[in-house]
Amino acid sequence: MRMMDTHYSYLYNILKDIALDKVLSPLLIFKGGTSLMFFYDLPRFSLNLEFTLVDRKQELLVFKRLLKIVSMYGTICEKVIGLFGAKVVLEYGEEGWPLEVEISNQYWREETDLLCLDGFSLNVMSLSDIYTHKLIALGKGDNVAGKEIFDIWFLGEKYIMPNGDIVMKWVGRNLVEQLSLDISILEKLTNDQLMSSLEPLLLPEKAKWANTSLLPEAIASLQMRVGAEKLKKRFRRGISLGVKYSE
Repeated sequence: MRMMDTHYSYLYNILKDIALDKVLSPLLIFKGGTSLMFFYDLPRFSLNLEFTLVDRKQELLVFKRLLKIVSMYGTICEKVIGLFGAKVVLEYGEEGWPLEVEISNQYWREETDLLCLDGFSLNVMSLSDIYTHKLIALGKGDNVAGKEIFDIWFLGEKYIMPNGDIVMKWVGRNLVEQLSLDISILEKLTNDQLMSSLEPLLLPEKAKWANTSLLPEAIASLQMRVGAEKLKKRFRRGISLGVKYSE
């Protein structure tokens, strides 16, 4: 618990510094599990800060300003600008987790909300678009992380609607195809695969629940969404054909 408290303070302070930076703040959209933890009471701990850059031309400027902020809190053990964005990794103590700050340069005009945290404001990606990106990431099937499945379950419980337009732009699938792919991936996983990385991020009671219930409930949530999407298509087709539905 102490380790979580320490890591949380570093996440919070770096996030606050970014929010108060007049150059960085307008250029970045806060997203991912840590945004859910800070603003939506996600019942798991989150380790990293994730952003999307809205103007790729400013990538080097943003990277330099980010390095300046993060370096105030410890040792930078990795710093890189890759094809899809920048990453800075902080080490602040021997017993602490590494803290990654990732900035994706893949901007698809995602929707945002201006949210306030303890007096400072951030552009935060909409729940719909966060959910959508997590579904897309799961569909890649590479090293599926338990925390991502936990977040998908969490957003599904809130009845968040995925953004089908982003799915089509990113991977060329419609929403039902993407959800069906995700379900097929989840059905091949075991609880042991999920919990090895997820359990340290949960309180004991939640970890006990996740060990038996997370996977089936996440699958059921996606199956429900598939059913809802198919029903919507039926009604749209009926409306376009002039079919009247009686109550």
